[in-house]
Amino acid sequence: MSFLTKGYIKSSIHRVVRPPPDQAHLHRISLIYFSRPGNDIPMIPAPSPVLLRKGLIGKEDVNEEHETVTGYEYVRARAGYYNTRKTLKVDQKGQAEKPVFKVKHLTVQDYYV
Repeated sequence: MSFLTKGYIKSSIHRVVRPPPDQAHLHRISLIYFSRPGNDIPMIPAPSPVLLRKGLIGKEDVNEEHETVTGYEYVRARAGYYNTRKTLKVDQKGQAEKPVFKVKHLTVQDYYV
């Protein structure tokens, strides 16, 4: 969703938390839901009035002069990115870098604070 909304809707962060001590003896149940675009779906920002109003998308986002990334290309590149990315780098001021994920001409912020 982050990719299709130019960061307006943030991706959820996967996190597992140990239960409190008084619940440690109980069984836990997980509900896991995954979703991904179809192979032939063009990975372009949604033509949303909200995204236009917020200035997150513009004419360049609907310009079809460049080759559109397909869902298949996006999923393959994303999997490759996660298998090769390193830990966050911190500059001399103690600020962590804001890594981005790139597929062809498209760029998506990969870390949200």
